[in-house]
Amino acid sequence: VVGGRPLSSGGASLERHARMYSSLWGVRGAEESAAVIAKHVRAAPPGAATVMLAHNGPSGLGSARDDICGKDWGGGGGGDWGDEDLRLALSDVTGVPVVIFGHMHDRLQGGGQRSMVCRG
Repeated sequence: VVGGRPLSSGGASLERHARMYSSLWGVRGAEESAAVIAKHVRAAPPGAATVMLAHNGPSGLGSARDDICGKDWGGGGGGDWGDEDLRLALSDVTGVPVVIFGHMHDRLQGGGQRSMVCRG
């Protein structure tokens, strides 16, 4: 099991809390954070299937308000609220058959249900 970025709240949280991430983990942007995540995936034993566990999912899974990482709050709705560093890390490694994450509520603000599974 490899963890995603700690304390992520999705969207641009890495940029919003740049000083904290730099101070605690020495990362100053999505590329540096992705490199750290990918390094841990590559450290898994050869042939091992690695499960990624993160608070928030990767960006790129949709931007509609009912998509698995879509923004359904703050007026207007919509927007990709996934983590860019997690997306970059996953695109740079192999052997991660599943990413498990939470953060996004199944009931949408303003009504409706979120799509809670994404296969790709």
